[in-house]
Amino acid sequence: MQDIQPKTNENIQKIIQLIEHKEINAYEGYIYISLLVSKNSPDPRTKVGACIVDDNFKMLSHGFNDVPLGYKSYQNWNNRNYETDWINSKIPYVLHAERQAIINAFKKQIVLDKKQIFVTLFPCHECALEIIESGINRLYYYNDENEYFGESQKAAKKMFNPCGVVFEKIEIKDKYLVKKIEEEIKNG
Repeated sequence: MQDIQPKTNENIQKIIQLIEHKEINAYEGYIYISLLVSKNSPDPRTKVGACIVDDNFKMLSHGFNDVPLGYKSYQNWNNRNYETDWINSKIPYVLHAERQAIINAFKKQIVLDKKQIFVTLFPCHECALEIIESGINRLYYYNDENEYFGESQKAAKKMFNPCGVVFEKIEIKDKYLVKKIEEEIKNG
């Protein structure tokens, strides 16, 4: 499993306690957690987080966009020129947050049938395929606006319904807390 910063882990535990004590809505709480997890991404422009949760809202796994283990020497995060310089862009080297969360769950031998995933950014079509095939049947997302994955996200949305994956955008009511988390993410 990818390492997350100790402060992030501490904050995740605080949010889980608030969820368990019903002091905050569980759906909003896991979107908050996904935002916190995304902070660990080394990508300076697109920080994405995901967490997989069971029906009792127990967190099973998490992930953030990063390069594969063992390939930490990658430093080309700002090259987004994938149309003319794909091999040197970040696109072929990034492991998406959803995929990482699924891999982390499988490494722990967790069966994902009928589980739910919370993500900060609506998945691309490739992550949608993995979500579908893993058995996850509910997806909650915070944002679906991404200039690079618009068509890919449309394909994902087109696949989810016929494959039995329900998706819903989660509006967070406590905008002050979201702003605080987003500022923390931006400032690293």
